[in-house]
Amino acid sequence: MALSAPLRRLPHMMRAVLVDAAPLSGPPAVEAKNQQSFKLFLGSAAMPQARKEKNEILIRVCAAGVNRMDVLQKRGKYPPPPGASTILGPEAAGVVASSGTRFREGDRVMALLQGGGYAEYVAVEEGLCMPIPSTLSFSQAAAIPENWLTAYQLLHFVAGLQPASTPSSACFSSSPPSSATATADSLNSSEHVERQTDACPFVCAGASGRRLPIRSVLIHAAASGVGTALVQLCRLLAIPTIIASAGSDEKLQLCKTLGATHLINHRAVEGRFSEAVKNATHGLGVDLLLDPVGASFMQENAQSCALDASWVLYGALGGVRVPSFDLQLLFAKRIRLLSSTLRSQDLSYRESLVRSFEETILPKLADSSLRVILDSIYTASEADQAHQRLEKNENRGKVVLTFPCPS
Repeated sequence: MALSAPLRRLPHMMRAVLVDAAPLSGPPAVEAKNQQSFKLFLGSAAMPQARKEKNEILIRVCAAGVNRMDVLQKRGKYPPPPGASTILGPEAAGVVASSGTRFREGDRVMALLQGGGYAEYVAVEEGLCMPIPSTLSFSQAAAIPENWLTAYQLLHFVAGLQPASTPSSACFSSSPPSSATATADSLNSSEHVERQTDACPFVCAGASGRRLPIRSVLIHAAASGVGTALVQLCRLLAIPTIIASAGSDEKLQLCKTLGATHLINHRAVEGRFSEAVKNATHGLGVDLLLDPVGASFMQENAQSCALDASWVLYGALGGVRVPSFDLQLLFAKRIRLLSSTLRSQDLSYRESLVRSFEETILPKLADSSLRVILDSIYTASEADQAHQRLEKNENRGKVVLTFPCPS
């Protein structure tokens, strides 16, 4: 949908959220003496140019999503890919300021970016843009590209989930092995229970193309932007048991409204959640585990997995180094340990992901079958407060920044 008044005269400079990496003040003996404050402020930056030879369009940004990678990037721990904007922000929504082949001036679009979203304007390949449904605001749309595309990618492109209705020929072999799942005690006895396959999505595992039904999933950080998307997408796939893990009961109640069938407050159990997972799965463990935490949850995650489980690691909120981990659990359970990031994928991959998502999931967001969960909205000048909310793990859903936008 295009706005009635197209944008014409473009400035040479723009407003953007920038990072002030000033040293922290204090006595020399303070432990943090070599740390920096990394404050965000609204300043001026050069206007980006849409390169027609790269099929780019220019977007007047109205809203930008706030992500964990932004917090890491401002601290110098997650540099943008080569050639990408050094301005923070991997997703934005706004109005087309210079036309492409599909989108025209004034069209409302959202875009998956490698950077540059925290600014009044951003240039992006047209193939990474999607139209904003009339039922969604700019703030809602800005919460979609990075988080929802990440969730969709993890389930379908990384784990390889396919709906139960997909023909068995999708795998090389349509016959699952007779020992596809383990009871709590059967790993030692080698007596296994066959997975129940009716009405469950599945993954194709290994060169043999075994079809492994997904009856249960454990989603960590389930109240985050990606987490709330994962809960709903798993519900859409009709996974019978959806276990949400989060750090507060309030966050878990949100997950319940989105479709989680079981709730685990990992703080209440001091990170020892595997027993609760086994209780929720009749002692079997989960067939799919979605983990943005990493090091601090590794051992409990392995204990939470069923035989032939798929474990997708997509973040390291709990650290990147594991001091002690029993690999025998991975071998004994034949766990598929997968990992991925989205930002550094090549352009053709990201464009394919965007098109697939636009065709299959965006219509369900447009008609409210799936919900964008907004935690809070800040103006661009309040970016520092927005980051603080994320860093303190206070958010339930997505944090968004807004810029002045044409009406």
